[in-house]
Amino acid sequence: MPVMGGVHTRAQSLRFHQTLEELECIREHSHCDRNLAALPSAALAPSQEVLVSGGAIPRIDVEQLTVEEFSTTFGRTRAPAMLLNAGRSWRASSRWSSQEEFLKHYGDVPFKVTEKADHGCGQSLRVELPLRTYVEYAQNSGADSPFYIFERDLDGPRKPLLEDFEPPKYFRDDLYNTSEYTRAFMPTFRYYVVGVERTGSNLHVDPCCTSAWNTLLCGLKRWVLFPPGSSEEYKSCIGASPTSTAQPPAYWWLEVLPKLYKTGEADRLGMIECVQRPGETIYVPCGWWHAVLNIGFTAAVTQNVLLPETLPHVWPDLAADWPDFAPQFACILRRLRPEIE
Repeated sequence: MPVMGGVHTRAQSLRFHQTLEELECIREHSHCDRNLAALPSAALAPSQEVLVSGGAIPRIDVEQLTVEEFSTTFGRTRAPAMLLNAGRSWRASSRWSSQEEFLKHYGDVPFKVTEKADHGCGQSLRVELPLRTYVEYAQNSGADSPFYIFERDLDGPRKPLLEDFEPPKYFRDDLYNTSEYTRAFMPTFRYYVVGVERTGSNLHVDPCCTSAWNTLLCGLKRWVLFPPGSSEEYKSCIGASPTSTAQPPAYWWLEVLPKLYKTGEADRLGMIECVQRPGETIYVPCGWWHAVLNIGFTAAVTQNVLLPETLPHVWPDLAADWPDFAPQFACILRRLRPEIE
C-alpha cells in the first residue's frame, strides 16, 4: 500500500486507507492479467513518426482562425482538429503544467475515483480520494488499468478550478445552454480528467449527439479516431465490440491497432492516429469514435457541446432517440434561436 502524502487527521488517514483497500477489491481496475506494468515504456508509446509529426490531424493555431472559419472548415464538415494556443492565457497553463505544480495547488482536493452502489437507496455513492493520494496510489499500482479520474462534480472543494480555464472561443455557443430545460437534458457536460500510465478511455462516441473539446495541460495523450458508423460490422472492424470496450484501454492499442495497420484497414476506415501535447486542444466532432491512452501523468479539462453548425448532422438521431425531448427542443430553438436552421 503506497504511503499517502499531505497533512490529514488520523480519522481522515484511516478513511483513505479504507478507501484504498476497497479499490484493491474492484477487479476491473486492480487485476494485472497481462502484467502490462512490466512492459518496457516503448510498448505503449506512439511510434517515432507519430510522435514527431503529431499524426494525421490538422493542427490549427487559434490565433489565426476565426470562429466563423472554424465553423465552416471543421464544424459543418465534422472534421477533427488539433488546436494550438487555445489555453495560453489560462491560469491552468501554470497551475496544471506538471504533476508537481498541480499537486502543489490542488493535492488535498478530493476527486471522485469511482462509484459504488448504495444498496440502501439504490443510488451510486462517490468514492473520493485527495488528488495527491490518488496519484501516489495509481502510480504504484501494477494494474493493467489503474483507476482514472473523470470528475464531473465541479462544485464544492473543486470549484476554484473553474477559474483556471474557459471554453475556447469556438465552443462557447452550446445549444444545450439555450434554456434551463435544454440544459437539464444534459446537465453533466464538463470534466476534470487526471490519469497515469495505462489509463485511458476505450472506443466510444460522445453522448447526446455532442462534440467535444479536450485541452491537455501536462503529459502526453495518444488518440485514435474513426468516422461515424453504427453498424455492428463497422464496430467490429474498429474493435468497439462490447467485449473489447470492457477491457483495459491498453489492450486495444496492443492488439487491435497493429492489425489495422498491417491489413490496411486503418486507411480504408479513415482512421486518424495522433498525439496530443501539453497546451493542445483536440476537437472531436459529433459521431466520431475515439479512444485515448495516457502516457505518464496527465491532467486535462474537457467539455461536451452541441454546436449549432452540427445540428443538421445530428437531428435525425436526436429526434429518433429522444422523441419526447426533440419536439420541445425544436420549439425552444425556433423561439430563442430563430437563426438556427
